[in-house]
Amino acid sequence: MVPLAAAGLLLFSESGVEPDTYVLALSMASGHQWLTLLTFIGGFSAATGMVIVAAVAVSIMISNEIVIPALFRLRWFDTKARDYGRLVLRARRLTIVAVLAMAYGFYQLIAEFTSLASIGMLSFAAAAQFAPALIGGLYWKRGNRLGVIVGMNAGFAIWAYSLLMPAMINAGVLPSVWLDGGPLGLNWLSPTTLFGLNLGDSFTHGVMLSLGVNLFCYIFVSQVTSQRVVERIQASLFVDSVETRQTSVNRP
Repeated sequence: MVPLAAAGLLLFSESGVEPDTYVLALSMASGHQWLTLLTFIGGFSAATGMVIVAAVAVSIMISNEIVIPALFRLRWFDTKARDYGRLVLRARRLTIVAVLAMAYGFYQLIAEFTSLASIGMLSFAAAAQFAPALIGGLYWKRGNRLGVIVGMNAGFAIWAYSLLMPAMINAGVLPSVWLDGGPLGLNWLSPTTLFGLNLGDSFTHGVMLSLGVNLFCYIFVSQVTSQRVVERIQASLFVDSVETRQTSVNRP
């Protein structure tokens, strides 16, 4: 990747070629049509594979964690004999169609006006919202379910406001005045300087603020609310297990 990026910057820095297309642009600039064809086929197959794997994985998670539990709660399986395998298969197929439709809609709204790298960073910032709950679940016994839910919802809300909203503003979906003056003319509501804070560039500001709010809500709500018996048992099992492994590793 480093040689390709360096060659792309050297050849196309002044031509306005998108960095996402450096690999294909380099093969086209070489003048070898067979190399361009192989590059396109390789990129197309890689992109197709990522789409297929992501769509199937998300459909399995949604069907296993949302659809099937919801049907059990509604006592759908208790009414009469059904072909449960076909029902799960239909749920996964509908989920795949919905995910692909939402991805295409996102592309039409935002992705066409920004680079693939910036979309990837936006996705990584969203995935980082799971970090406080994951790390806290391994090392802190006091955390509970309500703290995780409140923290993650608050973190995702700040992420959507401070990172996703600027992307939508730059794409022309939302008014551009919100980026500088903030909604309702309140500067402290501007996505890039939310609450009057400035934690570096816009991306760093959004990541640090969303993770900070997520962590604060997770710890605060867990401290002021009580744990359920199941949560205490699970916390003891996980935390004690990690502490035991660390002790055995550090022991001479």
